[in-house]
Amino acid sequence: MRRFSFSSKDRSGDKAVLTGGEAHHFTRVLRARAGQRVILFNEKGEEFVATVVGIAPRAVELRIDEKMEIMSSPAEAVHLALALIKGTRLDRSISGATELGAGKIILVRCDRSVPRIRRPDVGKKLARWKRIALSAAKQSGRPGKPAIEYFSTWDELLRGMEHYDRVFIALGTGKAGPTSIGLREKVLVIVGPEGGFTDAERSAALDVGAVPLELGPFTLRSDTAAVAALSLVVNAFFIQNLSAAKDK
Repeated sequence: MRRFSFSSKDRSGDKAVLTGGEAHHFTRVLRARAGQRVILFNEKGEEFVATVVGIAPRAVELRIDEKMEIMSSPAEAVHLALALIKGTRLDRSISGATELGAGKIILVRCDRSVPRIRRPDVGKKLARWKRIALSAAKQSGRPGKPAIEYFSTWDELLRGMEHYDRVFIALGTGKAGPTSIGLREKVLVIVGPEGGFTDAERSAALDVGAVPLELGPFTLRSDTAAVAALSLVVNAFFIQNLSAAKDK
């Protein structure tokens, strides 16, 4: 069945409405028809099996038939902070982080970030990044999608690090990665731009508690490094989750 994202506020009892881009895609591209069954998911991570009962030019009305049982992923407690990088590489990083289950993706401007976003354009960029994350969530079968934020300065990211139990920063030296992470820990993974972090950025992150993360002997592009670093940490979460399940 096709999967569509909807807002929880657009549900009333056993009725739900698709609007905006999701409704347009369903009606104009996929040719929605009455009686068609689909899967709906919302920002709360809930999923439902629903049936189309009405089709309008800008909305699709559905009847919710059943709520699906969802096994939440511990990876939602892992957030990725990625320096702004060029075009399609950034798109791939957002898609990959979404598929791996990251709960939030923070795009941050670093000194060596090539792209520069003007303040008036931030809203449009965020909307585009959210569409990429939504598409990846639908394709991967993930319940819900990650939050997307933009930080215009490195200091803004540093201030936010106090909200995490652990912070890892991908550098050329460091540990190969955690073997396990507590199920209740909130973790941030930081990956720099193509030119790497400046000495000031690196020192500032280490001074407030970031731990260097080693990604191997070769030089990785930022989009590859983002997926590699996130995979290491997400895998540590799953190892801990499996161990906890065996102990029960």
